[in-house]
Amino acid sequence: MKKIILLLAVLLSFSCGKDDGLVVTKQSSSSSTTTTTTVTPVSPTSKPKTKVKLSIALSGRSSYSNIYISLRKQKNGKIYEFIKPVDVNGNLTLDVSDYTDKTVYLSVHHKENEIYNIIKEADQTVSIGKQDDNLVIQLPKEKVYDVTITVLKGEKPAAGIAVYAINKWLWKSTDELLASMGTSILSAFPTAKTDAQGHALFKDLSISISNEYIFVAIYKDVVATLGDKCIYESAALVLNGEKQQAEIKQQLGKLKLYLDTNYPESIQFTLKTLMAKDINKKVSTSNEVLFDAIEPGEYILTAVKGEGCVTPEESVYVIKIDGTETKKQTISFKKNLVLNCTSSNPYTATVTDSNGNKISYRVGGKQKMMINVPFGKVKIEIKQISGYLFFPTKESYSRSVRCGDILSVSFPS
Repeated sequence: MKKIILLLAVLLSFSCGKDDGLVVTKQSSSSSTTTTTTVTPVSPTSKPKTKVKLSIALSGRSSYSNIYISLRKQKNGKIYEFIKPVDVNGNLTLDVSDYTDKTVYLSVHHKENEIYNIIKEADQTVSIGKQDDNLVIQLPKEKVYDVTITVLKGEKPAAGIAVYAINKWLWKSTDELLASMGTSILSAFPTAKTDAQGHALFKDLSISISNEYIFVAIYKDVVATLGDKCIYESAALVLNGEKQQAEIKQQLGKLKLYLDTNYPESIQFTLKTLMAKDINKKVSTSNEVLFDAIEPGEYILTAVKGEGCVTPEESVYVIKIDGTETKKQTISFKKNLVLNCTSSNPYTATVTDSNGNKISYRVGGKQKMMINVPFGKVKIEIKQISGYLFFPTKESYSRSVRCGDILSVSFPS
């Protein structure tokens, strides 16, 4: 009976669900003494998880700014378990307890504009054991994306020229608009101005889009009021992670002027931009005049004959220079001496100008010939060429050619 009571007490204690142990009351059969025993149940406990650390040390760089390390479970997987930055010394300690007895794949990244570019040469395959481990990763030589552009006009360095660095993937759409809109569309791109040696320096160019760049030197911006177009030259580079150089050269044009006749007096030539800026001036008595080293563009050429006259004669031309060939232009003025043969027979007219120069001309019957002579006194001697019976007709005239006037001499009288 006592055994039954004890069993019931144990069962009742379990049914009460006490967490602080079972209280069992036992009464001795030989005495009235009561013994109370507390029985504490033992619950099973799990073994604490062992932490495993992987300490990574990077080497090979002077700075580890913006360097990160990522972990993937699959070699070619696109999912990163995490991407964490290293400290200033290139160190990072990882808790890899969840990857014990597994192979993981580590990558080193350079963060640029929120893009984590992988440094492929530093990829690592690591087997995680049950013990802490150390890993040293040698990084490749630090890549430098610095470019020096040398800008020339002809063979000379060009100072103060704006140069822009445009990623090749953005160049096509930019190029289509640049000629008409000018540098207003380039404000978002890296830019540098050339120094006295013609050098423009770009540092730390981004390769987040691609490593191919077009460098554009602006020789002349758009002048909308004149309908001008932007004049520029470019050079392409594939950035290779080392300091690089490139040259942009503007081919300068030439302008050769031909006078339609041998004008005896000096002619003054002035070449100006459309903005009326003088580019060059020449005074010449030759019937060929050369302007060289001219930047591509449109110009106004003015030729003046009779400098010092009350109304000097002027010829004006719009000239376009493209820099690839010599532009040729014929210059002409109104002639100031008219030789008018009123006979049906041809005559020889010998003209002696105020400088003593003597030139003979053949003037056909019933024809007019216009020539140029210096201002001042002029002598015209005529002689019949054919159509006479015994002797040819000869005559002589003395006249004066005044500045800005046209003299007409008719013969025979």
